Amino acid sequence: MLRDAATPLLTDSMNQAIEEADWLIFAMSDVDVARFEYSDAVKQFLRLRSDQLGARVVVLALNAPYYLDSTEISKLAAYLGVYSKASPFLESAVRAIFRSLPATGAPPVSAPGTRYGNLLERLEPDPQQRIELRILNKEVVANRGGGGEVSVQADVTIGDVLEIEAGPIVDRNGNPAPDGTNVSFRLIYNDADLALPAEPVATSGGMARIAVPLERPGTLNITATSVDALLSTRISVSIQAGQDLAQINISNPPTDIPPTEIPVVTPNPEPTQVAMAESTLPSPPTKRVNLVTLAIAAITQLVVLALFLVVLVRVMPRQMLVYRLLWATFTGWVVYILYGTGLIPGSTWLQINLYPWGAAGVVFIGMLVPLVWLQLKTE
Repeated sequence: MLRDAATPLLTDSMNQAIEEADWLIFAMSDVDVARFEYSDAVKQFLRLRSDQLGARVVVLALNAPYYLDSTEISKLAAYLGVYSKASPFLESAVRAIFRSLPATGAPPVSAPGTRYGNLLERLEPDPQQRIELRILNKEVVANRGGGGEVSVQADVTIGDVLEIEAGPIVDRNGNPAPDGTNVSFRLIYNDADLALPAEPVATSGGMARIAVPLERPGTLNITATSVDALLSTRISVSIQAGQDLAQINISNPPTDIPPTEIPVVTPNPEPTQVAMAESTLPSPPTKRVNLVTLAIAAITQLVVLALFLVVLVRVMPRQMLVYRLLWATFTGWVVYILYGTGLIPGSTWLQINLYPWGAAGVVFIGMLVPLVWLQLKTE
């Protein structure tokens, strides 16, 4: 009919049916004119006849949903990606047109002319979301206050590690953001001008986790961002020297969008147990030194002394050998104590990444330094 190949009777009949119709529903497969001559019939119809129609036009994309351009899509009342010719798919699509079923989901490819025109953009974190932060450490007793703020007492102190989880982070389609999406954690003390350095963390299943070392007294504020999603829960950790429990406030900053729910005022909040999510990944240690690291340091001392004794007993006078081994033992323990107090640069990194073997490394280096220094002094 569009190419004047139909008989006049068929053309008149079709024109009359189109003019009397309230709805025109097209089921459209892929456009491949080289193989199927009339596969572009829907595009031709929208180009030649759509301006003369009073009916609402709906297109069901039975395969890929990207064969119509923005001009053609603008002439449609609805454009549904069905992805199959099977009867259950077609029945669900028709029910969605007449609102018997909700039309949900998002295309897995870019669909030009729609809000799904750029797949990479749709997979970015939704800028309208608030990124939720949670504490994974096992603790806690909390008071719930007005405005959604929670006050937590956690069993962490200076030198411990606070485990924080952000998420779920969703994309613009409302699904968990793809694995590998970077989340930036901002760590800043109230009395500091610059944030502490923190590498971006990649998501897994829409979640991102970070271990935050508590290195000094003060109030540490923790927030998170991901691409254009700039709003998150704020965790404020207040800790003083000598305290066994850290005071932690968890709050949600206000957004530009007014809340749809009326907050319920609770004038006298009662202490309640707060259920905290527990990490399914191995947790970083909460103490830098303990009985395990002490045992490892002692074993390291014995092994190093035995090796030096075997290697040097035949080439060095006994008095000089004993003198040097005593120096090595003394400096090894001094370095272990400095590591435990966090005064050695990189102590926190060793605690998080090499626990408990970081103690063996610092003791070995501490024992090696005086031996090298005494040897150079002798020469």
